[in-house]
Amino acid sequence: MKHNKVLVFVLGILLLLAGCSTDRTSVVARAAKFKRVDFASLRTWKYDDHIAALKSFRKSCTVILSKKSNIKIGKYTDIGGQTKDWQYVCRQAQLYTKASHTAREFFEKFFYPYEVSDLQSSVQGYFTGYHEIELHGSLKKSAKYKYPVYKAPSNINIDRRYSKFSRESIENGTLDKSNLEIAWVDNKRKLIDMHVQGSGVIILDDHSIIRLNYHSENGFSQKTKRLFAKTKDQSYVFFNERKANNPIGAQGVELEKERSIAIDHKIFPYGTPFWIETKIAHRYSNKFSEYNRLMIAQDTGGQIRGSVRADLFFGRGKEAAYMAKRMKNRGRYYALFPKSVNIPKTYEYKKLFN
Repeated sequence: MKHNKVLVFVLGILLLLAGCSTDRTSVVARAAKFKRVDFASLRTWKYDDHIAALKSFRKSCTVILSKKSNIKIGKYTDIGGQTKDWQYVCRQAQLYTKASHTAREFFEKFFYPYEVSDLQSSVQGYFTGYHEIELHGSLKKSAKYKYPVYKAPSNINIDRRYSKFSRESIENGTLDKSNLEIAWVDNKRKLIDMHVQGSGVIILDDHSIIRLNYHSENGFSQKTKRLFAKTKDQSYVFFNERKANNPIGAQGVELEKERSIAIDHKIFPYGTPFWIETKIAHRYSNKFSEYNRLMIAQDTGGQIRGSVRADLFFGRGKEAAYMAKRMKNRGRYYALFPKSVNIPKTYEYKKLFN
């Protein structure tokens, strides 16, 4: 018995060390190299619908223009210069509204493109997709609509990672009679998908719609599952209702179909335009084709980490769901920064265990 206890103790220490090692390794992954290039280096750049990208960029500008001018543009990163650099560009953006070619001129006039690579100088990265989930539900619980969608408990920031807020505990009824139910839905698998995607809509029987956005989560991550040998993912997401038609990204603006992306906000500031070069699935076939377009960093996610890593927003509906699920492809991208900003050749996010 003593030997068994010692063995369990040693294995526990090894697991904790492995977890620490993973966190420290992730810091290395949260770094990037930047190489300034010409717009001619961007594959099919001149053929994109730049006015659509500019409209999405202007949404980011509403947040940028509301900030103080002498602070960093990024809350967690030193890349991108000060807010005033972007505010100048945002004010100029209001003058380019008529056509795609003039919108392209705007980006070419006020930005430099930078090829992004990892610390090993590899420009290849990983691109995924996400979409807005559609569920059917009711404001009352019934035999058909029995899976609750919860808003956040008032003390969730204090009680994160408490066992009573684990997925298992919640599914066993710890939030029953809490009056936190937004609605009940009929499909548990889709509800879990909405937890992953972070937003969704619930269509009621009278065809009215409840629009939901991510509010907070319970603090139980996949890492927790690994360290504590959980047999089930214990993470759980809470939602709030929104008025906007589209989901609200982490920057605080509405996401635009195929123009908004989620990036690692510990490396890149929100509002950064990215020229994406990857592949996309053909509609309802096994073939893939080139997918090159200008998109704006307006969101982030727990799994979006690293120098060349992005999650592309595909909107709502069956086609959006199909495209998002098929977007698991390699590719590269170029980050566009205002010409007044000094971009270092190498950047590393310093903080450990975050």
